[in-house]
Amino acid sequence: MDKDGRFNGFNLVTNSVDALYQELNAELPKVENAFNAIKSKLKFNDDKVDTSLTGAVKGVSEETASIVAGQLNAMRINQGEANNMLRQQLASLSQIAQNTAYNKLLVDIHRELKDISAGSGNLRSQGLK
Repeated sequence: MDKDGRFNGFNLVTNSVDALYQELNAELPKVENAFNAIKSKLKFNDDKVDTSLTGAVKGVSEETASIVAGQLNAMRINQGEANNMLRQQLASLSQIAQNTAYNKLLVDIHRELKDISAGSGNLRSQGLK
């Protein structure tokens, strides 16, 4: 809403989503660097053919590697669910924006009702008063 109480529309919301997307894309290199640092600390072996996370870890017990693998898989699953939820929310916001696009006419309707209640003379010529 602006200072006069008029609804500005959902452009602000959709612009915020675009800004969030750009901000997250800007942070992606930092996340990749952090992940690579964790990877080097855990001594992942990229040359191995084994694609399971447990088989790629050296110098860590099998039990610890299984726990780490489980946690990372849980994080991947949670991220996928969060992505789906964000898509649904964006679709809902888009639908709300579509359904409320006509609200810009409410200002004109309010002005007309205000003129009618104030008894302005311009309606007399139309035979409405």
